[in-house]
Amino acid sequence: MPVLRILALILLISIPVRGSETNSLTWKDCVRIIISNNLELKQARQGIVQAEADRLSALDAYLPGFSASAGSVFAKSTGVPYPGPRLSVGIGVQQLIFDGFSSIADIHRGGLMKKAAELNYCIVSANVRQKARNAYADFIKAKKNIALTAEILALRQNQYESVKFQYEAGRENDGAVKSSEADLANARLESEQALRSLGFGRKELVYILGVTNADYDFIEESLPDRPPSDPPDMAALTRTNIKIRYYSILRDAAVEQLRSARGALYPRVSLDAQAGSSGSTLAFGDGRLSLGFNFALPLLDAPNVISRISSGKSGLENSRSTLEDQSRRLRLDLEESWQNYRDAFSLLEIRKKYLDAAVERSTISDSQYSTGLLTFDIWTTIHDNLVNSEKNLLEAESQIMKAEAVWISDRGGTLEDE
Repeated sequence: MPVLRILALILLISIPVRGSETNSLTWKDCVRIIISNNLELKQARQGIVQAEADRLSALDAYLPGFSASAGSVFAKSTGVPYPGPRLSVGIGVQQLIFDGFSSIADIHRGGLMKKAAELNYCIVSANVRQKARNAYADFIKAKKNIALTAEILALRQNQYESVKFQYEAGRENDGAVKSSEADLANARLESEQALRSLGFGRKELVYILGVTNADYDFIEESLPDRPPSDPPDMAALTRTNIKIRYYSILRDAAVEQLRSARGALYPRVSLDAQAGSSGSTLAFGDGRLSLGFNFALPLLDAPNVISRISSGKSGLENSRSTLEDQSRRLRLDLEESWQNYRDAFSLLEIRKKYLDAAVERSTISDSQYSTGLLTFDIWTTIHDNLVNSEKNLLEAESQIMKAEAVWISDRGGTLEDE
């Protein structure tokens, strides 16, 4: 693919699709769209709705229960005139008084599980933010890589023409020409791959956005500022992290679940009140009113109760172990992601120095090779070093954005925090 064709494709990609500014999105624009449309976030929000429904269902067990009844009986005795149907109506109220505190434990657990669902949404939001930020960094890298591969292609083209000129003048061998041809072919392939990578990167980012419009372009932004040299308080960040709070609530919910299971060992006490009337006509019926207590102890259900208690103990122990494990893991992740974030800036500075040196050496080597003061092997090695230095610098810039994304995610930073 000729160099001019590559440059023409770069120009076409840089033009906004449909010529509309609304197709160009900044990172902030992406965040707003993700919050509204991302499928993972929608599922997490539905989890909050479901948890609220479960909480209300648990609360209903301790509220008074009301019932109403109405009926009629058609009966006739032999030798007695048919008196007509006997009608009856009634209402009843049942109030739970004591069930071993099972219902209270279920109510508390319902409230905790709703908080857990809210924290789970925050965790999902933090994970989605990291994935979106990585995809954004990959797209920006692919966008820059198109210009870089075009520059490398032009470099390889000039290199090939110089070697061919030296060969025709009798000062270079056929192996050098073939080597330059291979470098040129590889540069063409990388240019074509860069164009395809941009399209794939756009599709990946659009998928995370949760939209169907694949015509979006994404605007490059400046790199973040270098973090301070002193690390933050990792212990405090661990204690207040949304993941630790989430697993702490799951532990507390397991405590309430065990209390609920143990409550089944106690009798269930409820207050029943009923009022009604029956007769041939309700106006002249027999009125009745009853008030009493009910005691129930499911003796035959003891194996199921014991099983629930055993399961509750196991669940509580598991939640405690999970909380401890997550706390330790998070502390290590925070320290590692913080160090990687700082190292990414140091690496970028080193890559810049390597590139400056490679550019200077390449400029000098071109003139030396044209005058025969430098062999082909040394000259092409210097060019290879320049190409690799340019690629490494682009990769280092992308790694800064990704390292920042991991650090923010480990801290619990969500899309809503942007």
